Amino acid sequence: MKSLVATFAVLLALTSGIARSAERGIEHRQVTVEAANDEWTSTDLKLQQGDLLVVLAAGKVTVGSLLGEVGPDGIGGTKTGEGTLQIKVGASTTFKIGSNFTVTDQVGTVNVRVSDSKYADNKGEFAVRLIQIPEDALPPVKPIAAD
Repeated sequence: MKSLVATFAVLLALTSGIARSAERGIEHRQVTVEAANDEWTSTDLKLQQGDLLVVLAAGKVTVGSLLGEVGPDGIGGTKTGEGTLQIKVGASTTFKIGSNFTVTDQVGTVNVRVSDSKYADNKGEFAVRLIQIPEDALPPVKPIAAD
């Protein structure tokens, strides 16, 4: 549900005049994350307090010779195993995020990589789209009355 709400917010902000009136504009990036790269891949994004970040990833990687090919959600599709797409915000906050992720409470530079313990035998890549929406570009919250 959180992902659906964030996706709706992105679409609304991109198509409304609200986004154009923001002090900082909406940023949309796509990066390629190589499975064999054990370093963090830069996204050139820096989150500020209140920003909404939406991450969408696709592709297939092979992590090791025994585990086979996996998508961004990693082995078993649980977002916890090897091959899962990871994100790091700032100096130390790291999450295994998989194929979709939203966050609003983090501050710092954004980097991504494939989760693994041995990168030399990996193959493939993920295409990762990142959409950063400044807090002032989001539409105001409309309270919903209880029935």
